[in-house]
Amino acid sequence: GEPGVGKSRLVAEILRLGAAQGFALFGGECESYGANSSYLAWQPIWRGLFGIDGAWSAPQQLTVLGDGLREIHATFPARAPLLGPLLNLAIPENEFTSSLSPRLRKTLLEELLVDCLRAFARHQPLLIVLEACQWLDPLSYDLWEAMTPAILDLPVLLVFASRLQTHETRLRAEQASKLSHYTELQLAPLTTAEAADFIVLKATQLLGSAASLSPQLVHLVTAQAEGNPFYVEELLTYLHYRGVNFQDEAALARVELPDSLQRLTLSLLDQFSESQKITVKVASVIGRLFQAAWLAGIYPELGAAVRIRADLVWLQQHELLLQEAADPELTYRFRQVIMQSVAYESLPHALKQVLHEQIGDFIERTYPDAIEQYLDLLAYHYDRSTNGEKQRSYLRRAGEAAQAEYANTVALDYFTRLLAILPPADQGAVQLKLGQIHDTVGRYAEAETAFQAALALATQGNERSLIAQCQIALGELRRKQSQYENAAAYFTAAQIIAEQIGDEAAVAKAQVCAGSLALYRGDYAAAHVHYTQGLAIRRRLPDQSQVANTLSDLAIATAQQGDLVQSGQLFAESLAIRRTLGDLWGVANSLNNLGELALMQERYVDAYPFLEEAVTIYRAIGDRWSLGNAVLTLGNVLRTQGDYQAAFPLYQESLQIYRSLGDRRSLAYLLENIGGLLSLQGETTRPMRLAGAAAAMRDRLQIPLSPAEQNQLDQALTPARQALAEAAAAAWESGRALTLEEAMAEALGSAA
Repeated sequence: GEPGVGKSRLVAEILRLGAAQGFALFGGECESYGANSSYLAWQPIWRGLFGIDGAWSAPQQLTVLGDGLREIHATFPARAPLLGPLLNLAIPENEFTSSLSPRLRKTLLEELLVDCLRAFARHQPLLIVLEACQWLDPLSYDLWEAMTPAILDLPVLLVFASRLQTHETRLRAEQASKLSHYTELQLAPLTTAEAADFIVLKATQLLGSAASLSPQLVHLVTAQAEGNPFYVEELLTYLHYRGVNFQDEAALARVELPDSLQRLTLSLLDQFSESQKITVKVASVIGRLFQAAWLAGIYPELGAAVRIRADLVWLQQHELLLQEAADPELTYRFRQVIMQSVAYESLPHALKQVLHEQIGDFIERTYPDAIEQYLDLLAYHYDRSTNGEKQRSYLRRAGEAAQAEYANTVALDYFTRLLAILPPADQGAVQLKLGQIHDTVGRYAEAETAFQAALALATQGNERSLIAQCQIALGELRRKQSQYENAAAYFTAAQIIAEQIGDEAAVAKAQVCAGSLALYRGDYAAAHVHYTQGLAIRRRLPDQSQVANTLSDLAIATAQQGDLVQSGQLFAESLAIRRTLGDLWGVANSLNNLGELALMQERYVDAYPFLEEAVTIYRAIGDRWSLGNAVLTLGNVLRTQGDYQAAFPLYQESLQIYRSLGDRRSLAYLLENIGGLLSLQGETTRPMRLAGAAAAMRDRLQIPLSPAEQNQLDQALTPARQALAEAAAAAWESGRALTLEEAMAEALGSAA
């Protein structure tokens, strides 16, 4: 709904009803300055769910968080660092999280929160409210989308209040409307009769008792407010403070009302004392929610704390402000967003710039040890100041932090704004970052433009190291676009320049990228050469994680050449380095590779411990996709050994994982594997139906089995096909008609 139409009032009523029905209540509100602040509105909600008080010391908060996670699952405390951005806590990394990519961190965080939500909802129904969602940041939207399907079978009600005024909010609402458990309420203006009733109620409140009102008052206010409840309320307040008699038709006929809600709000502000007006305007620059102690620290001209406190009390009594909290910090909020907005816009532009800089300076002085937790806020305020040095510094730092959180839309915004205020000589590296982010999210045309701009700037400035980085980035982009010769040319050019300037890291990267290109094209000999040369260089450099990664790449190329023994040795060396580094995700990856290699070599006894340890680590980390893959491979080992009873529950677990992730390609493989296993166990109809369901899914997704995979499936289904004889085809066709949920139900049934 539009501003003032009654969203906050509706939310308050929802909360009242929820409390009466036994729901635990949790809420958060977006801020106009927080559209780039990751999880800002979710912070109070999840702090409340975990029972964390922001007034506590950091160690106490971490202790309570760890205890809460441990109550849910013994392995969850190890994942606590993932919660740092969400809770705005500095949580030290550990061996489980230190090597995770930004994309994987985000995925694991969302999965962890869904698991925690399920645990909390077992104790009490939950009512979670987010307000002013027109300013919701991208990661908060993603978390919303991760949670909404998960609550279908939970006693959880999610309420989102928004103006629905932006393309993003409209698009998200359209997506949510497809859910069976989604209901949308659009608030309309009051009807004339409703507005008249509301006028009577408000007038009674202002006058202290019920009184007959002039019809002229009702007509005047109703016509001007056009059904907006807040406008109605403020018009009556305006008339009351001007001493207009609500029963005097002649006086009402002479009144000239402000012709807009904005002008009305300004008129109300003009009735305040000078100190009250200045207090309101300084507070408006901080945001809708502000701490009283910040006012004097930001703008000492406001006077003593006692005077500021008196002004705030007066503003609260006159319903401009609401007291949000008394302890540990006296905190207020503007009763309506429009009040804050109008107060802010009434300030001269130059004074706004001064105040924004003073807010940034205050935060730096007051929270010197927590700057990372205030990066978005500092970037917001300094970007609206005249302090160019701080503006550039915080836009860059906030952009890099957003990139590390996989908040790609936010990072693009920060770096784009940074680019606009940099001299051309300093723009190349930022253009490269923009290109990398566009590349990450699959916007290849935008990535091309940014990479080419970075390359041109680097060439103009003779920044040869940057030239090499741009050429490598363009080579990787060309590979993804299947322009292989062009990609190879870029890698070669980058290697030549890097060798000329002695940049060994860039030489190694160019070689490894060229190796991956050759591997992708099936030229395993060339891939082996490039990886070997890149590995030799990286062994001389301090970054051992890159050595481990290149060893793994080389092992894959070696296996493709048929030398499985040498491949195993390379995988083992990569594993040893990752164990030394404490890179648990990398360790699990190496173990999974060794397990799959042993399976290829039919060394089933060796494969099992590799895969079993990989599964244990993936469970602890919470990487569900990798867990699903490792469990599937472990099931394949047991099936090949003839241990069908042990393989079946592993296949089912993998099936449930990929079902929850919506990975239909993997689900097709699981239906086929389960069907094949059931056939080997002597079942007949169900194996054929599952194979038929998988075939129909593959047709829809256009992902046919390879000849080798089809042959393997046919062999597994032979017992069922022979037992059914002519009825096999009918069973297969009936399976093609199954819905995904019906096929899942058959696959998850008991084995024979």
